[in-house]
Amino acid sequence: MIYIYSNKSEKSTNDIICWIHNYSLAFKRFNENDNNLLVNIKAEGNSFLFRKYYANKLTLSERHAINNYLQNELLIVNNFIIKLIEQKPHIGNYFQRVPNKLWHLEMAKHEGLDIPAMLVTTQKKEAIAFKKEHSSIINKSIKDSFTGTFEGTYYYNHTERVSDEILEKLDEEFFPTLFQEEIPKEYELRVIFVHEKIWAGAIMSQSDPITSLDWRNYNHQKPNRIVPYKLPTEIEEKIRKFAQLTGLNTGAIDMIVSKDKRYVFLECNPNGQISMVSEKCNYPIEKYIADFLGNA
Repeated sequence: MIYIYSNKSEKSTNDIICWIHNYSLAFKRFNENDNNLLVNIKAEGNSFLFRKYYANKLTLSERHAINNYLQNELLIVNNFIIKLIEQKPHIGNYFQRVPNKLWHLEMAKHEGLDIPAMLVTTQKKEAIAFKKEHSSIINKSIKDSFTGTFEGTYYYNHTERVSDEILEKLDEEFFPTLFQEEIPKEYELRVIFVHEKIWAGAIMSQSDPITSLDWRNYNHQKPNRIVPYKLPTEIEEKIRKFAQLTGLNTGAIDMIVSKDKRYVFLECNPNGQISMVSEKCNYPIEKYIADFLGNA
């Protein structure tokens, strides 16, 4: 029996299940906040998949003292069951589903991958000094991108270039903020790894001014081309060592290839999009995952 923990709208999970159906394998799927899941099923499956699964989120209406207490009791039980589950073959990193971007950068550097020069600070004078040290700097979220709808308008923050004018408008002290050097790039890479297997796609973001700074600033009228890309063997090996060091068995890594041909690590999302690479590059990633789960 294959157990799958995900959410209702996760496309890659649906594609993996199509392959599981094709193999006529037995499986059960649980979506986040299903009330009866982990406590009842124990750890009886043969293999497990975690994709964008967050057990028992507390809603605002549940944040009363007793309900809050009971929900946290249940969360401990759920986490215990998942600990047992992760002793068996699995894909996904439940306890690292919320990545620490700064830690991942340090671990990538530890394994010999290039990373951008960076500064996390609350001080205007430090930000100005950092800008003087580098010809151009950018700002991005320390954790996740912000999303929200206010008065009918949807907001989503991307990587932004930081000008001298912006720095001058800052207060002398401000909320902890991440600055990085802006590295001129030939193109961007999305690298998917599942255990030892690695697939990469090159994102031709530099051909469009809308996406040149951050490909996630999608141009839906003229989408970026994404093409299959073969990483150098030494970069693949460093990625495998990074995965081992961080305890990740799957993830989506964002990298760039700089104008001077360096491979620069930007971040790793344990639950990053798979389908954008598998579909555009004709990679059998979902099939590979289904094969792993079925043969465990």
